[in-house]
This record gives sequence, C-alpha cells and structure tokens, in this order.
Amino acid sequence: MRMLCRLTSWLVISMAAWAADPFVGHWKLDAQKSVFMDGSKAIDGGITYEPTRLGYTFHEVTIFDGNQVAQRRGPVQFGAEKRLADRVVASTSKIDDRTYEVVYANTLSGRLICVFRYVVYPQIRTLIAVAYRGDNEKPIQTLVYDKLQ
Repeated sequence: MRMLCRLTSWLVISMAAWAADPFVGHWKLDAQKSVFMDGSKAIDGGITYEPTRLGYTFHEVTIFDGNQVAQRRGPVQFGAEKRLADRVVASTSKIDDRTYEVVYANTLSGRLICVFRYVVYPQIRTLIAVAYRGDNEKPIQTLVYDKLQ
C-alpha cells in the first residue's frame, strides 16, 4: 500500500510538471501570421510536443500551396549533439524555461549552417519558431502557432 501511494504521488508530481511545461501539447499553425522569405505560402500545419525524460519528442507538419507537405519529427534533447551527415552536427540548447534553439554547424569549418529558435509565450498561448541561415540575423522563416491543448 505504501508503495502504491508513493507511485501515485510520483505520477501526480510528474504529470503536474509536464502540464506546467509551456511546450508540451498541440499547436496549430497560424498561416496568416507565418512568414517565409522565399515567398512560400503555408496554408495549414501544426506541431506537437510530448515530454520525455531528456526533453521532448516533436512532430511538425507544414502544408503549403500546391499540396506540398514538409514534415519533421524527432527528439529534442537538451545539451545533446547529433551528427546528421559527414560534416554536419546539430546541437540543442535550452535557453530558459520557454526558449530553446537547435544549431546546425559544419564540423570542419565550424561555420553555422542554420539556427532554429523556439519561444513560447504562455500568456498569449503562442509558440514562435524562427529560422536563420548561417549567422545572418535576418530570419528566413517565422512560424507562428496557437496552443490547442
């Protein structure tokens, strides 16, 4: 009985921590507020974050004019580096409780390839994902999402 109470308490505390995490849940793309500098036009999409022991698992879908679909999915593990290709590595850093970024870099030259920064504004239930090419300060895309749950 005592073990069951401890297990139940642990589950309640874990669920409360996950519920308080501003990223966790389903987000719907606000196509009207999202911008692609290459002229692309998104018409629908969304992103889902699920908590894991080391961060999150995410699944992102963006639907463009002409029925083109872009999908990305995978782990978001803070402090981790992942080799993606012969000379490309992605590193994920948690900036604060509502911000993280993924940096793609060339391992030989050390040059940045692109940076994705994700920021949640819990007071207005909005997630903004901004992508930058290299070390350019001008974004190449800005995706705006509204929290569904």
